[in-house]
Amino acid sequence: MDLTNLDLRAVVSEGAEFELKHPGTGEGLGGFLTVQGYDSEAVADAERELRRRAMRSKDKESATALLERMRVARAQAALIGMRGGSGETETVEKVRALIEKPGWVWVVEQIEAFAGDRGSFFRECRDELTFWAKCLGYLHGKPQGWEENRMQKNGSRLPEMPGAASLYLELFTRVGPAQATGMGMARVPYTEIATAAPWASEGERHLIREMSAAYLEGISLGEDPFGIHPMAQDGA
Repeated sequence: MDLTNLDLRAVVSEGAEFELKHPGTGEGLGGFLTVQGYDSEAVADAERELRRRAMRSKDKESATALLERMRVARAQAALIGMRGGSGETETVEKVRALIEKPGWVWVVEQIEAFAGDRGSFFRECRDELTFWAKCLGYLHGKPQGWEENRMQKNGSRLPEMPGAASLYLELFTRVGPAQATGMGMARVPYTEIATAAPWASEGERHLIREMSAAYLEGISLGEDPFGIHPMAQDGA
């Protein structure tokens, strides 16, 4: 695996957008925030500055209060864009000021949940990863009466993947694309993915499950003697 293509800080610093949800109902509010990941340099700088101020404080209570502001400081530093806002949420600056107030801690929580999940910044690879897994499943398919599967008979033809996807391809290969059960092949259990990748976020683990489901879909297609390679269907 080539790790030189996987610069996490560069990826999360590009930013990603999510829709704010109502804190009670979970319904979309029509306002969209663009945030950098919590691994970004901007967030790290905000944390360091707050810690320096706390260390310089001669008053212990003041130092504690500064550190308690860490959640808000991270969220403010992560926020880089606002779309669909009005009034007190019309601009990034206004949103940053608003989330300092206790009543808007739910906005901070939603920024934390999204920006703290590295998978949020790899979602542009999600469709490509699941498609790749479907193609792999197709190649592993063995129509009835064939002595070899499609990969063994016709060779490997898989779509090229961006460098940012290499981590997930490695994990997918490590845990295996599917699991054999008494009822046939099934998606890889979530618990196995969590054991293989304790560092992964919930969203990243669910992505591997989605890839496993796409692989099984590809297997079914590949077992059909008249099944067409997904890349041919896609026009690739």
